[in-house]
Amino acid sequence: MIADRHVHCNPASIKIFKEIFVQSGMQTVIYTWRKHKMGTLNKVLLIGRLGKDPEERSTPGGARVSQFNIATDEYRGEGEKITEWHRVVVYGKTAELCNQYLQKGRLVCIDGSLRTRSWEKTPGEKRWITEVIASRITFLGARSKDSSEHREVVGEESSF
Repeated sequence: MIADRHVHCNPASIKIFKEIFVQSGMQTVIYTWRKHKMGTLNKVLLIGRLGKDPEERSTPGGARVSQFNIATDEYRGEGEKITEWHRVVVYGKTAELCNQYLQKGRLVCIDGSLRTRSWEKTPGEKRWITEVIASRITFLGARSKDSSEHREVVGEESSF
C-alpha cells in the first residue's frame, strides 16, 4: 500500500495522500476532497529507474530542460512482472542537477503532474504525448558503488 512506503517528497502531498489512501472506501475519498475543497488533483508520485542518461536541452528563452524515461515495475500473479515507462520533463536548476547526477539505472522518486501536448509531424498527422512534469525529485540509492546518497531536489515553478 502506498502509505506504507517511505518516500522523500512534499510533506503536504504526503498528508493528502495518506488521508486518501489510508482510509478505505469511496465515501471516505469523496469526503476528504470536499473537506479540503480541492476540486480536482493532477498529482503523480513515481519511484523508478532511469532507462538511459538524461537528454539535455534549452528552451528558446534559455531555460534548461532535462528529459528522461523511468521504468516502474508491477508484479502480478505468479511472478509476472509488468514494466511501465514514464517520460519525465524537468526545468531550470533542477534540470541542471538531473543532468549532472542522474545516469542510466539510477533510482529516483518523481513528484509532479501530468501534461499532454500535441504537435504535427507532417501536415494532417497530429501526434500526442503525455509527460510527467517534475516539481520535486529525490535521488535514491548510491551515485557510485562507494557512496550512499538520498538527495532531494526541489523544482522551480514553470509555465511550460
